[in-house]
Amino acid sequence: RNMLAFAGKLYFLAARESDGGDGLWAIGNLAGQSARPFMVKDLSNYSSVRALAAFGDTLYLKACTQEWTFTILSTDGTASGFKNLRDSECPDRGDEDREAQGHSARPRAAVVQQWGVVLLSCLPMLAVAGAVLFVFEIPGMFVNLYVGLAIMIGFLYAIFFGSPGGSMNRFLRWFLTNYTGWAYAALAWFSLMSPVSECRWNVEGGVDEPISRAWGLFEKMKDWIVAFVAVGFVAMLHIVLDIPDTSEAWPWIPYALCIVAQLVASICIDRTLPFVLAALCMFVIASKTSRGLVRLVSGNRFDKQEQLLFLAILALQGIAIIVGAIAYAKNRKAIDSSVLALLVKPRADPMAVELGGTGAEARQPEMRHQGRGHRSVELLGAV
Repeated sequence: RNMLAFAGKLYFLAARESDGGDGLWAIGNLAGQSARPFMVKDLSNYSSVRALAAFGDTLYLKACTQEWTFTILSTDGTASGFKNLRDSECPDRGDEDREAQGHSARPRAAVVQQWGVVLLSCLPMLAVAGAVLFVFEIPGMFVNLYVGLAIMIGFLYAIFFGSPGGSMNRFLRWFLTNYTGWAYAALAWFSLMSPVSECRWNVEGGVDEPISRAWGLFEKMKDWIVAFVAVGFVAMLHIVLDIPDTSEAWPWIPYALCIVAQLVASICIDRTLPFVLAALCMFVIASKTSRGLVRLVSGNRFDKQEQLLFLAILALQGIAIIVGAIAYAKNRKAIDSSVLALLVKPRADPMAVELGGTGAEARQPEMRHQGRGHRSVELLGAV
């Protein structure tokens, strides 16, 4: 972004692919076709850098320091020529260097403000949302708990370990990916353990076992949980793996594995949204595959013929995805039963043992599905 020709080079601002840290980059030969960009100066210790401009023989950048104070950087186009024009107030040094020079790592007012957000905003909101959720059983309060907890953890990290800069960006990428991923896994696990979603044992002429209030509330919240957790996980998956823009091959391997995991999660949770998100991710892979096949045939050209070929290959893969979805819909009960049989070991029912005794006369459980969000087990055989 902000490309500018200066001193025989093309300068621009860009983020490093490995960690997302901002920097000033340049291309040495403006006329050369094989010139490669290189980083002139790492600026990841600033929370944002923008507004590249040249005046005379000096290049200027507008930056926001880690203390949320705007400043102007100047350079002659080299890393050694960089100067912070507000050096006395906003030194371009790391926290350790600033502490060694007698400067505090962060202004006290900023730390006090962050503690105020945690103690006077996040914690009261979490307490009130939790109370309303369990007392009045309003499932939408899950959003306050889920998002509020993430915000509070982000502020606590900023207070104890860092400030809004490159380190904060790296932490958020790592934290939000793990936060949404583990929440997704927990949702699938509790869905399997729930007496509503899990296999429930019935006796001929009897009634289902009563559902506790906690499990009933969980089932009410499940639509809210899957919406925020699944969508958030897929979004972070694309950000962290840099899909579909990455030029490397390895990110597509965990991406494909996560698609399979979402299909399994859709069966465990008994909701359609994970299946839809997995199908959309399949279309992303189909687009990447189509572009790769076109490159094998025509190289880097992408004229009308290449575009038609790309759309034709993409259409064929799209048809295959849709046909697969239709086949799953027709055989959903059998497929879901097979997957659940691998994941869940049926519980032994004490009533079956009492009624059937042991040996060949004992009743054998057979798993079957009864509607959305509900799986039960029917006891077959003679007493």
